[in-house]
Amino acid sequence: KPTIAAVNGYALGSGYELALACDIRIAAKEALIGSPEAKVTSSVTGGAFRLVQDLVGPGKARELLFTAEYISGEEAQKIGLVNKAVPLDELMDETFDMAKKIVANSSFSLKLIKKGFLMAQGESSLEALMDYEIEACLACVSTKEREASLDDFEQRKK
Repeated sequence: KPTIAAVNGYALGSGYELALACDIRIAAKEALIGSPEAKVTSSVTGGAFRLVQDLVGPGKARELLFTAEYISGEEAQKIGLVNKAVPLDELMDETFDMAKKIVANSSFSLKLIKKGFLMAQGESSLEALMDYEIEACLACVSTKEREASLDDFEQRKK
């Protein structure tokens, strides 16, 4: 299932790593986000080395981890670390709105899409990923849910 992090206040260390592991991150503009590990003679966990690089690129990831500086939710949006930064009083409404948009879609499709993203992040070759995409597409087109979705789509066009 897709996961959404609503980041408010401090998201440091493990809280930051938990947010990184989510599919979507929405932060309060005022949130403070970062990895203080280098300041306290520690190291990141939870796959953060890969997750942060996937989001912001290797150069910015190194800067964030080496400096151990905290950034605001607003800055995190600018660099692609979070999907959206909103005023604190809108954070939960924005998060629930995003969740409603996701829930309105096919749970079967979402499951296949998330698996595809995980394969793309791993060591799958492009060929293996493209084979999976075809299999996933074929699995979808043979469902009753697909027929109902197409009927609904056709009715909306009228």
